[in-house]
Amino acid sequence: MNNKFEVEFEKEFYMDYYDRQQFRLIDVIPKPICLNCPHCQVYSVMNVDSKVERFEKDIENGISFQDKNLLFDFICSCLQCNKTVFVQAQAHGNAVDPDYQVTDEPFYPGYQATDEPLKDEPLQEVSSGKILSIYPYRENITVASEVPDEYASDFREAVLVMPLSSTASVMLSRRILQNIIKKEFNIDKYQLEEAVKEFIKIPGIPSEITDTIDCIRKIGNFAAHPKTDNSGKVLAVEPDEAKWLIELLERLFDFKFIAPKRNKERENKLKAKLTPPNQPQAPSKLQAPSKLQAPNKPQAPNKPPTK
Repeated sequence: MNNKFEVEFEKEFYMDYYDRQQFRLIDVIPKPICLNCPHCQVYSVMNVDSKVERFEKDIENGISFQDKNLLFDFICSCLQCNKTVFVQAQAHGNAVDPDYQVTDEPFYPGYQATDEPLKDEPLQEVSSGKILSIYPYRENITVASEVPDEYASDFREAVLVMPLSSTASVMLSRRILQNIIKKEFNIDKYQLEEAVKEFIKIPGIPSEITDTIDCIRKIGNFAAHPKTDNSGKVLAVEPDEAKWLIELLERLFDFKFIAPKRNKERENKLKAKLTPPNQPQAPSKLQAPSKLQAPNKPQAPNKPPTK
């Protein structure tokens, strides 16, 4: 299940210099944190033992939203295994507009107020946040024993780094794909795009796998060679995209390494079950001797010589 972090905004209203009703944010209150415990792997609510707020609070002016970063450090304990977990999280400050005008009074002399109705509630009571990092990192990432170590090692690293950097995780996934195509399918191309085209031409590969391969290539190139939108802003790799690539690699592992080996083991087991056991050989008959040998007669004692 996905990690979950939410906050409640505590605010107050006041009248400004121009007798306009405004509000200020005076506190950000975290709600329960839900995540997979890195120790016992159980999805549960974390018990918050202590927290540190890494943003300034001004009693008179409220909390500033200039940088939009409302960072928290939590020391939690899992309700299942009672072990300690460190969590760094961020509240979405952009849910608050500090310049929002609550009433339709003019902002300044000469300002013409509109007849459009204004919102009664400029601030959401609850806002979703984002968990940035969890410590200890999850180290017991399960990779099937059929997957070669060189790919399994990069795969574990891609999963471990994903909460910290989606871009780094995607680039590792791209490297895994490139190495598998080169070493397992003997396609050695300088450009990954050309290698994927050759891979797709291989007969007998399901379309689900070829589509999977192409998605890994596209998102991987997006991470390795950043693109911009029409405004010139660099488009970031989303966490869901990094997670999706991990799932796609698991399908590729199953197709290339896991399923063939396990199917072969099942086939061998079935053959052994259906093969009749070896019939015991009949004991060989004793061959009768060609001639019966007479038992040895005892020799007569020597007679004394006659006179």
